[in-house]
Amino acid sequence: MKKYFISAVAGIAALALLPAVSSNALEPPIQGDVNLDRTVNIADLVCMQRYLLGAGTIDTSQFGITIADLNNDGKIDVFDYVELKKIFDEWCGISKDNVKIDSRFTQVDVSIPLGVKYARPSGSASIIRSVEDLEYYLMPCHVMTTDGECLTIEAASQEVIDDFLARYDDEFFADNILLLNYLTGTAGYEFESIQYEGDKLVIKYYDSTPYGLTWYQPLPPYIAEVAVPRDLWADGDYTWERIEQPVEMTMKTDFTNAITDDAIINSYSKPSVITDSAELDKYLDGKFHAGVEMSLKETYSDEFFEDNVLIIDLYYQKWRDDWITSVDVSENEYGKIVFTYDRKFINGFVDSGIQINQVVIPKKQYRLSDALKEKSWETPADVSYASCDLYSVAEINSLKINDETIKCYSKDGAWINSDEEMETYLSECMSDGMIEFIFPEELTAKSYKPYVDWDKQSVYVWVDDDIIGSSHRLINSAETDDRLNITLSNVQPLSCMGGSFLHIIRTDKTQSGKTVGVNNINMNNDMPHVDGEYNILQFGEYAVMVNQYTFGNKNVADIYRLRLGGGPVQYSGYDYIGTVEFADGYFPVKYNSSYASYAEGEKGEKIVMSSGAYQITIENEQLTFTYKYSADSEYTEQTFSY
Repeated sequence: MKKYFISAVAGIAALALLPAVSSNALEPPIQGDVNLDRTVNIADLVCMQRYLLGAGTIDTSQFGITIADLNNDGKIDVFDYVELKKIFDEWCGISKDNVKIDSRFTQVDVSIPLGVKYARPSGSASIIRSVEDLEYYLMPCHVMTTDGECLTIEAASQEVIDDFLARYDDEFFADNILLLNYLTGTAGYEFESIQYEGDKLVIKYYDSTPYGLTWYQPLPPYIAEVAVPRDLWADGDYTWERIEQPVEMTMKTDFTNAITDDAIINSYSKPSVITDSAELDKYLDGKFHAGVEMSLKETYSDEFFEDNVLIIDLYYQKWRDDWITSVDVSENEYGKIVFTYDRKFINGFVDSGIQINQVVIPKKQYRLSDALKEKSWETPADVSYASCDLYSVAEINSLKINDETIKCYSKDGAWINSDEEMETYLSECMSDGMIEFIFPEELTAKSYKPYVDWDKQSVYVWVDDDIIGSSHRLINSAETDDRLNITLSNVQPLSCMGGSFLHIIRTDKTQSGKTVGVNNINMNNDMPHVDGEYNILQFGEYAVMVNQYTFGNKNVADIYRLRLGGGPVQYSGYDYIGTVEFADGYFPVKYNSSYASYAEGEKGEKIVMSSGAYQITIENEQLTFTYKYSADSEYTEQTFSY
C-alpha cells in the first residue's frame, strides 16, 4: 500500500487518502465540520480556504455560522481558519514546531549474499525530489581495484529497490520531498525526534542494538527515510544527528527515618549501581532497619535483576531545616545517569531522614559504568580536613591541663594565609608547648601540621568544645558564590565528658574570605536511630526496645535488647533481636518513657514485660513476643533466640 504525505492545503483530490478525525458519525452541529459531512478532516480545511478566497461557500442555513466560527467572535474569517488548521495539525501531526511524519529504516537486504557488496560511494545523506533522483540514488556503482578488477557495489537488493519505487512515485513527489541517509549495518535503528530548530530540520536517530549484543557475521546497511511535505520543507536546511540510544528509565522516591549512621554518611556519596541480588544485599547491610531491607529485597528480587539494573541514591534531609528536596534524573552528554536535587523552602515542620531514590533501567539498555549526584544550589569544593583533640595532645606531651595549656574551649573560625597568622590564632587558644607539638619547625610522624603552599592555598581554622573520644570525618564540602559549606560526621560515645578540638580546613586561595558554614551531624553507633513509635521495657539487667515504623509494603516493629551502661551512660550498646510484622495501618506500639509492668519467675529465670498492647517474655536466652497481627485478630506469638 502506498504511503502519501499531504500538505495542510492540499487539493480535494487527495481527500480520500486521509482518514477522518473520528471514524464514528457525529451529530451536527460540530465546530470545524464546515462541509457538514459529520466528520472533521482536511476537506473542511479546504472548504474554509475556498470560502475565504471567494471561490466557495459555507452552508449556514441549518446551524448558522457556529460550525465555522471556531473562535466564537461572531464571524468567519482567517482567524477561524487558523484555529481549524491547529485542529487538523494536532490530528495529522504536521507542524513546523514538531514534524511528526512518516519515517522508517529499511534494511537493504535481509542478509548479505556471498560476493555481494552494499554501500554508497559518497554523500550518503541526500535530498530526493523526484523519481529520477531516487533511481539515481539506488543505482549500483562500479569500482576498479588496484589489480584491474571491476567491482559492482549495490545500493540495495532488487526487492528493496522495487519497494522504494512503488512507494515513492510521481504522485508522492508532487507534494513531498524525501530525505535519505545510508547507514552502516547493525541490529537496528530508531528515530529519537524529527523537528525544526528555527529553520533547520533536525533528524535525530540512534542505534537501537541492545547493549552488549554482538554478532560475528556482517549485517546489511540501512536506508533511513524521512518524507516532508513540500510546504513545510521550502528548501530549508536540514541535518542528521546520530545520538546515543536514550535510556528508558523509571524512578520512584521513598522516605524513611528507620536508618543508621551508615545511611547518613552514604547519602553524601555518589549513587550506587546494583546489578544483582548479592550486590543489593551488600549495599543494604547496615544502612537501614530490618523492615526497610525486607521491603526493598522483596521489590528487587532475583527475577527483577534478570531484566533490569537498579541505581540507588540516598539523600539525607535534616530535621527542622524548613525546606524539602525534589529530584530529577537524566542522562548527560557523557552517558552517565545524573541525579539533580533542588530544594524548596516551606513554612512548617520538615522531618529528618533519608530519601531513597530508585532508578530502574532495562538491562538490555544499560551501558553506564557510573552515576553522579548534583545539587542545584551548590557545587562540590575540593578541601582537605584534619582535627586534633587538644586534651589528647596535652596528655601525649605530659602537659598539665589548665587554663594556660588550653586557654579556651571554643573560638570562632578564621581564614589563615601565613604561618604568622596561624601562630597568632593558636596563641590565643593554647600554650606555646602545644603549638610546638601541633606545628613544629621540623615535621614528625606525630605532627598535625598540614603542608600549606601559602601562595596557592588558604586555611580555615576553628576550635569547639565536643565530647572526648569523638571521631570527626569530613563527609561533604560544597560552595556557592559567597559561601563554603562543610559537613562533618561526629561519631560520639555515650558520655558527658567535655573536651576541646582544633579543626583545620585547607583549600585553594579562591575560597579565602568566604563565609564558612559547618554542619555537624552527631552520630552514635552504640544506639539505633529510633524515629518511629517506640517503647522501652526495662527491669533490672534487662531492657528491650520495640520500634514500629512503615516502609513500602511493610508495617513492622524491630526488637532490640539494650545493653546497660554505668555512671552517666544509661545504655552502652544494643543487639538486634528480630522483627515482627503487623497489618497495614495497625500501630500497637506507642511511645512510652515509663517502665512497663513486669513479673519475675523463681530465681529470676523468667521475666515478663508488657506495655498493654503486647507482651515480651525472656527465658533461657529466648525472647517471645506475644501480639495481635491486627486490631481484631487473635493473639499470636513469635520466639527469637539471642
